[in-house]
Amino acid sequence: MDRHLYGGAGEDILVGGTGIDMLEGGAGNDTYIYNAGDGNDIIEDADGTIIYNGAALTGGTLVSENVYESSDGAVTYLWYQGLGLNGMDLLIIHGSAGTLRVNDFQNNELGISLDSTPPVDETNYTPVNLTENDDFILDNAGPDEIFALGGNDQIFISSSANDVVHGGEGDDLVFSVDQEGASSDDRLYGDAGRDGLSAGSGNDKLYGGSEDDLLTGGEGDDYLEGNEHNDILAGGAGQDVLMGGAGDDDLWGDGSWQAANTDWSNTRTGALTTLVTSYDHVTGGGLSTGVNGADILFGGAGDDLLRGGEGDDLLFGEADSDVLQGGHGNDFLDGGSGDDLLVGDYKEGIGFNDAANAGDEILDGGADSDHLYGDFNGITSLRDGNDFLNGGAGNDFLYGGAGADHLVGGADNDRLVGGTGNDILEGGSGSDVYVINAGDGHDTIIDVSAPGSSDIDRIEFAGSTDLSDVYLSHANNDLTIGFNDGSSSITMSGFFLSPEHQIEQVQFAYGVELSAAQMIEQLAGAPEGVRVTPGATAENDVLIGDRYSNYIFGGEGDDLIIGMGGGDFLYAWGETNSTYIYNIGDGRDTIFDYGGVDTLQFGAGIRPEDVYIPYTHEYSYDVVVGLRGQGIGGGIIFERHEWGYQINRIEQIAFEDGTIWHFSEFSGMMEVAPGSIYDDIVGSASDDIIDGLQGDDSIDADDGNDILIGGAGNDGLDGGNGDDTYIFNLGDGADTIWEDQDGGYDTLQFGPGIGFSDVTFSGDYWLTITINGTADQIVIYDWYGDGYIEEFTFADGVVLSTSQVNILAAGGSVSLDEKPPEVTNTIADQSVPFSESYLYALPDDLFADVNGDETLAISATLDDGSVLPAWLSFDPTTQTFTGTPLTATAGAINISITAEDPTGFQASTSFQMTFPDYVEVIGTDQADTITTTSGNTTVYAGGGDDTINAGSGNTVINAGDGNDRITMGSSGGASGSGGSNVHASGGLGNDTYVIGNDPGTYTIRDVGGANDVVTFSEYDSNASYSFGLGSLLITTPDGNEIHLEDFDPDDVYGSAAIETFIFSDGVELSFAEFISQGFDITGSVDNDVLSGTNIIDRIDGLAGDDMISAGAGDDTLTGGLGNDRLMGGSGNDRYLFNIGDGHDTIEDSTQSGDINVIRFGSGISQSDLTITQDNSVLTIQVGVGSDVISLVNANAATGDASQVIETLEFSDGSQVALASLLITGVPGDNITGTTWS
Repeated sequence: MDRHLYGGAGEDILVGGTGIDMLEGGAGNDTYIYNAGDGNDIIEDADGTIIYNGAALTGGTLVSENVYESSDGAVTYLWYQGLGLNGMDLLIIHGSAGTLRVNDFQNNELGISLDSTPPVDETNYTPVNLTENDDFILDNAGPDEIFALGGNDQIFISSSANDVVHGGEGDDLVFSVDQEGASSDDRLYGDAGRDGLSAGSGNDKLYGGSEDDLLTGGEGDDYLEGNEHNDILAGGAGQDVLMGGAGDDDLWGDGSWQAANTDWSNTRTGALTTLVTSYDHVTGGGLSTGVNGADILFGGAGDDLLRGGEGDDLLFGEADSDVLQGGHGNDFLDGGSGDDLLVGDYKEGIGFNDAANAGDEILDGGADSDHLYGDFNGITSLRDGNDFLNGGAGNDFLYGGAGADHLVGGADNDRLVGGTGNDILEGGSGSDVYVINAGDGHDTIIDVSAPGSSDIDRIEFAGSTDLSDVYLSHANNDLTIGFNDGSSSITMSGFFLSPEHQIEQVQFAYGVELSAAQMIEQLAGAPEGVRVTPGATAENDVLIGDRYSNYIFGGEGDDLIIGMGGGDFLYAWGETNSTYIYNIGDGRDTIFDYGGVDTLQFGAGIRPEDVYIPYTHEYSYDVVVGLRGQGIGGGIIFERHEWGYQINRIEQIAFEDGTIWHFSEFSGMMEVAPGSIYDDIVGSASDDIIDGLQGDDSIDADDGNDILIGGAGNDGLDGGNGDDTYIFNLGDGADTIWEDQDGGYDTLQFGPGIGFSDVTFSGDYWLTITINGTADQIVIYDWYGDGYIEEFTFADGVVLSTSQVNILAAGGSVSLDEKPPEVTNTIADQSVPFSESYLYALPDDLFADVNGDETLAISATLDDGSVLPAWLSFDPTTQTFTGTPLTATAGAINISITAEDPTGFQASTSFQMTFPDYVEVIGTDQADTITTTSGNTTVYAGGGDDTINAGSGNTVINAGDGNDRITMGSSGGASGSGGSNVHASGGLGNDTYVIGNDPGTYTIRDVGGANDVVTFSEYDSNASYSFGLGSLLITTPDGNEIHLEDFDPDDVYGSAAIETFIFSDGVELSFAEFISQGFDITGSVDNDVLSGTNIIDRIDGLAGDDMISAGAGDDTLTGGLGNDRLMGGSGNDRYLFNIGDGHDTIEDSTQSGDINVIRFGSGISQSDLTITQDNSVLTIQVGVGSDVISLVNANAATGDASQVIETLEFSDGSQVALASLLITGVPGDNITGTTWS
């Protein structure tokens, strides 16, 4: 990977540029800019915007499984199960310009909305039924839908029309034959048997079926799916999607199968070309690979072979052990689980003159042991792509080939071969091997082992490279092994930072090996001004620098290390007792110490009172020892000691006069910081980190999420409110913890050397935790009351909950495999406008149950543990906040979300909810005139006949008693009377609500008065109004919404809050007259449950499996796409049905005088209908597809069918009575039907 850009907090702009980049915006709405040619980049973020070739990405619609396309066709989105930690990744493709991947993408993140509604095929196909025998058909008409049924069939269709072919049972051959000047988009189904499907030009879809199938896409952007068994799929030219499915499949992104010895040519109308496939019935076939396209291949289950071929391809091996070959182009290969072989650039039969096979590849091995090749087939000089190889988990083999490659081994023991070019090699965890050849270029190794790891990393020089062929050099913290001829080198990044950064072995030819220590001894050619003192032996050595800056490395003995002048770096590794000598004028030295009982010895003229230990800051891992009067720049010794880890400490400081400071003394001598012998420390309301160091300390952290470290001595610790962490280390003495149950989540963390088996729990009222074999203990006061701690963590990785500790204290046993839930997403801060309805659902992936099989209980409180404000509700089942802040609310509140598992473990996250500023206006009991301005305002008018003019913004009006006049949304009225969001309550009295035409939403609640009036000042009685639900919703001609609350849809006329409506043309209508046109109710693309009123309704379910109950009245019901249940109720109901609407069920029962009608849409005629009867269900089949209408309780024998539906009506205006189509007989009759089926 070339770069990792991290924005941090704030609204950042990230531009990766060319290469393979990781872009991570951090908190805030960030902008990512990607242009054609920028390479293959990765985004880690969930909010913000992606600017792709100058335009913001907004998403697209589904074109085939997992594949979406923008409305202009320029951008393709692939939403797939990738290598993200939490689910699906999104791959964004723009022609051959490169790819952009968003890890762990959830729909609608980053402004990208993917519509998964399947595309609707509106073609009017003519059904063609073959026989159960071996059929042969050459079809040049169309569009047809052919059902081959049984037998081994041979079916030829032309490209003159779009056809659908169902092979049925048997071993079938289906060919789409290109007709000159024409192409078609066909769908071919092999069904049962071993089938061969071959499409021609056009964007085709091929489905293999249940046995071994051969599918070839031909020209065009095709979709091929092998399904079960071992299939062969060849995409042909174009940008294809291939999915192998179950079985061991062979997928070719490009290429098509051709027959050599069989001529299936025939002549009808026009010129037909020969295009056939090699399979059981055709011999001598082969694979033509002279085509190209940017393809997408999914292997699925089984051991698959995937070949991308030409173009920029995406290959996903998925389950089991697969072979992936990218071919020419900039490809993306993801092996998935299993032991996989991934080859980025591969082309069979390439010669030395064929140098066009290189590409910049991304290879992800995934889980298990994989082999990854960036470039391969033995001609490495011809393949020079800059590749990114990620081995993932397992023992992997990675080969970069030519080019500037980046290899990441991942977990376990990996073998990395960079090849020629300047490569970056990262082994990851495990014992890794880096193979270096002469002429490979200038490579960099990044390898950092975990502290205490037993991993042995090794560099292997291939061929005859001997120690005499190379030299060692040093720059900054890096160690480089270079070839004497200057052609190649390998740099070990950070080698001198710590042992964890070092390569433990280097192996040369003839069995010569060097350890890390031996490499340091061999080091030569150090940069000017920095010298390396010859290394120590296993004996007790004296190592002396000079007046320059030196690197001095102690050995296995008890060494004496003297840096002398200059800023020196002094190392003592292993369990040795080393002494560091420091004299006046020695400069600013840095000590790295690992183990043993070590001493810092001050020389002549340095007294104890001359030395001080300045306080750095609470996050520092360094201890600074300084000489007074010399400042930070001189006379300072830095001890890289990393507080809390005894192995890194300098155990004592000694002076010429014989004074010795032991660690327990000088670690508490920090100036301008806590740490005296007996401290009484009080924290702040913020998040504090307090370390008492040595002594018997009293620490009260107060509010905030605090970290408390008592240190040595018998300490009293009180975390106060918030999520507090107590840290206890070996030697810390006997500490007491006071912790009140304040809604926080508190943790007791044990330091190095204290594992679960090292402690004993006991106690009744108090809980006592004893560190076995030591005098250390912790007592938690009022443990069985309000003083408990929620989580205990140990150095060996064990985590315990409160309930588990109670069991252990009672002498029981618990499982040690339980882990707390984790926070896996963030919540954006919310701004809630005053008086507006608020609804917010938490992200589905906010928390993760690490244990995998437990249900998490989600709760919400304010961040101090108190309950939410009265106006705000949280539903833990749907994890949704709802409410409307109608009372005075200002500033912000912080809300904490907590997930708790059955064991009692918790994880929490929080977000802030802010409210715009508001103004409160209070009237009198007289006739007040109140005019609000812009902003957020609440009006309490009191008694009297008041006149209130609502300004722009969010306004809540409580008019009180009296005959009040409230004007809203009327900029032509009183000054400032334009409205945007008004909640108005007239109270008692005959109130008048004047509504203008300013854009806005107006809500009226009026429970008193015999004649309340709404006056439309800008709309006449002839304007177009619509009525909907959600209270009573009135939509004006220009889209403004008026909500009348306390409305009962089952009693429309009896629940009127407004008695009269007056319009600008002077017309007055009663409530009943105004709404007599009925209601318009529209569903969504989801599965809706929709109900109407007791008058006229027009209800459209749109997509989804909807249930619609219209109630009384003359209603119109449209189920839309999906399998819908439609109930018209009493009245003359009309059901609308169109091609593609699916299987709808109608339940209706006519009363005397009612006439129910089914109206069929365009493209459906009487001849398309087939009517069948099964007991009390009458079925109307529309065409030969899946469009069906079922009439429930329609018994033909009793004549009940006509009581459900009386009339069928068609788009040409023709009608037919359903009863005339039904013929009822009795046993023994001979019945002759009509022309209907």
